[in-house]
Amino acid sequence: MRWCEECGMRREEIARLEHAHIDWRGKAPILRIPKTKTVPRVFYMWPALVELYHEISAVFNHPKYLFGAFWMGSITQAFGRIRDKLGINCAVVFHSFRYEANSRMADRGVEQKLRMAIMGHVDESTNDGYTQFSEDVVSRLQSASAQVSHAPPQSPIILLPR
Repeated sequence: MRWCEECGMRREEIARLEHAHIDWRGKAPILRIPKTKTVPRVFYMWPALVELYHEISAVFNHPKYLFGAFWMGSITQAFGRIRDKLGINCAVVFHSFRYEANSRMADRGVEQKLRMAIMGHVDESTNDGYTQFSEDVVSRLQSASAQVSHAPPQSPIILLPR
């Protein structure tokens, strides 16, 4: 969940994310997401995302995939189990964290064009929809994020089973 909150990748993109998709040769690593719902994406990884990458790599220790050999359905099922166990409102789904990621980037002053490139949005109206929350949605996302963030064990991959 922390990965999705940070960069807004879709669950199928997370499930397919390979170590080889990151180019470490420059001053800042470049993440390439070749298979997406819309268009392939390429963007520089910021320090928090790089740190999270290393944490996740150490936990899964998979030679090819960052999150191990998962399929997107297992991500959805694991999130649902954790959400239900923690008593989080069932209206919060894994995709909700894409909204959270876009809103966090907007709050940090990331320009819309860059947010669109990171999120994989090809049209401004789609991106705008990901940054306009009702107070109810904001409250549910914050509550879910806080509950999962404080749930033992403290791990960036709490939602994914081994």
